[in-house]
Amino acid sequence: MRLRSAVAVVESDRGECHLVVSPVRSIDTHVIRVCGTTGALEYGRVPGLDVWPSEAAAIAHLRARGLCKQATHGCALLGCATFGDTAVVLMAKKVRAAVVMPNGHEVLTVVEAQWLRVPLRNPAAVLTREERTSVQSLTEIPLENLYFYCETFDVTRAFAHSASSGGDGGVGGGGDRAGGGVALATPEREWVWNEWLSAPLRALGIAGACPALLQGLAESRRLKDAEGRDFHLVVFGRRSCLHPGTRYLARGLNASAAPGNEVEMEQLVWRAATAAAAGGGGGEGEGANGSGSGNGNVNGSSKNVAGARASAGGAASSSSGGCAGAGAGGDADCGNAVRRHRHPAISHADGSNRGHLFSP
Repeated sequence: MRLRSAVAVVESDRGECHLVVSPVRSIDTHVIRVCGTTGALEYGRVPGLDVWPSEAAAIAHLRARGLCKQATHGCALLGCATFGDTAVVLMAKKVRAAVVMPNGHEVLTVVEAQWLRVPLRNPAAVLTREERTSVQSLTEIPLENLYFYCETFDVTRAFAHSASSGGDGGVGGGGDRAGGGVALATPEREWVWNEWLSAPLRALGIAGACPALLQGLAESRRLKDAEGRDFHLVVFGRRSCLHPGTRYLARGLNASAAPGNEVEMEQLVWRAATAAAAGGGGGEGEGANGSGSGNGNVNGSSKNVAGARASAGGAASSSSGGCAGAGAGGDADCGNAVRRHRHPAISHADGSNRGHLFSP
């Protein structure tokens, strides 16, 4: 399998557009046609036409047919939609590896994103001036260093839950590298900001064609304790998409009982086992889980309410790269804590918050 996904948006002189997608969870490259009249995505699963062994072979075929004037390359497709006489495609052009999980999976932060517009011929609908303004606002939402995703592991749930429910096998291990295809296909909707934009791509049935996009923080550090021993620290901050907005627009609970600007914080701490302790393979260690929750009051102030804490410890061994004994050298002493609280809204210079446009 590939280490990361790759995507290319290929445009022709005649205004035709094709999406060439090489998902990390597939050995094939898929060619998706954007209908020049309706903006709908067309994919027939025909080898030699829609399915190719590599991106280079797919683009060479389009070029031979005169359908490749220019190709815009990127790291992942984040969504697409049709608005009147224009179809738009959102692409992550550049990403950086922000986190490497205890089981080896990479979490990527979007460093550069690009919206590509595809003009449609004889569109069925024409946008009003207000609708065009809304579309323009959508394409101006800043994504750089504010959104992250993981293509091989479910990061919409706490690590302990995802690792235990998805049959995670670790990167390079003998298990399912995707960390459970079912978990990836059914992420926690509360934290997915591109669910609506990714719907046309998910409907095609191509596994991993469009990852779940989260808003917030994903960072990791390698530190030393007082005795000079290395340990790893990972922090996630997931912002809910159910009730976002500025302080005066997102207060208290909405009709869906979602608190305004809720943020879930998760911290992972683990220590790398030595080669001798690991025995050259997946080692053993102890893991603990802790969780708490907090809600802001109606007037919008941030207030944490003491939540019940539960911890479960014990020896946990894994030969396929779980929390304890992940990777070739093995990791041990893994701890996980999750807290939820309200967070001040991220607003733009004009005082508005346009993040909610990702959800209809």
